[in-house]
Amino acid sequence: MSAKLKIRSAFIELNTALLVLLFLYTAITKLNDYDRFVGAIRHHSALSPFGTIIAWIVPFLEIAIVLLLVWPAYRRRGLLMGTLLMAIFTCYIAYMLLTQSKLPCTCGGILDQMNWREHFFFNLFITLISLISFFLYPKRIVATKQEEPNTCEYSRQLFN
Repeated sequence: MSAKLKIRSAFIELNTALLVLLFLYTAITKLNDYDRFVGAIRHHSALSPFGTIIAWIVPFLEIAIVLLLVWPAYRRRGLLMGTLLMAIFTCYIAYMLLTQSKLPCTCGGILDQMNWREHFFFNLFITLISLISFFLYPKRIVATKQEEPNTCEYSRQLFN
């Protein structure tokens, strides 16, 4: 396998692992401190009517993305969904920074230690590397129009 392919595979695997840890960690944190999460959502007037629904959908969506990322046949879809969710979170933070003076934080643990500006740049970074990973991830279509397994291990087998 060429050095370029090794670097590409390592980048994708590292980013996939990072997304799995990030989404699993934040989902568990949100579910573990559910009342705080709902309270923070309800603080925002536009989201307030949907606070309870959002508080259940977001962590379970994060868990669904984790499952897609760890299941090799669906990893590329997981990278896309993870990128989209991170982009939504990033836009939400940008909106909050531009419109709100008192900002509630719905994150927990380590991410709770960041200020909103740091959190925005952290999310932007994760969104960008996830987008890059999505486009670098191999996609192969066979004659039956079904996808081959989208794994780096599969790519290694093709080139060895």
